[in-house]
Amino acid sequence: MKTKKLRIGVKIAVAAMMSGLLVPFSGFTDVTHAWVPTGAKWSTNQVSKLSYNKTGSDSVNSIWNDAIYNWNQQSTKPNFSTQTTSSPNVEFQGVHLSNTDYDGKAQWYTDVNGTTYYSYTWINTYYTSGYSSLKARSVAAHEIGHVLGLDHASGCVLMRDNTPARYDTCGVYTPQSDDLSGINSLY
Repeated sequence: MKTKKLRIGVKIAVAAMMSGLLVPFSGFTDVTHAWVPTGAKWSTNQVSKLSYNKTGSDSVNSIWNDAIYNWNQQSTKPNFSTQTTSSPNVEFQGVHLSNTDYDGKAQWYTDVNGTTYYSYTWINTYYTSGYSSLKARSVAAHEIGHVLGLDHASGCVLMRDNTPARYDTCGVYTPQSDDLSGINSLY
């Protein structure tokens, strides 16, 4: 499954490898990973107190709760702090769509300066209902990474764009050090 096809930003790892600054260690098969920005981010004041709403079933909301918890525990910013139905910053949803190959998707809205003011994201239960709870959490946590301003990256990181590669091959369902480096750099 693809979680998102839209790619914005510069592939830092590729540029670093081409310039000779990054050389893969010969003992590893998949060492290229460097976080990539989407070009959008929350204001510094906003990101520490993001409000959110969940509009999925109990099982979908449980997946979002776990993914939100993992992001909140791994970093000082962002912080999804307030659940509200009144003008939330982020909407977490569950959909059931058989006519797409996405198992998750994020959309964000920015002002002219690239500052995010609203985002919504969903996991597609057409696919995720057949996933283990950790694999489904991998999808949700990945989409939260997009909400926060991270684009796809390569390697065994949360922002890997392919769920089978990210979870089945790498076992990733929480933010990794590279993902957190991106968040720390953005905020």
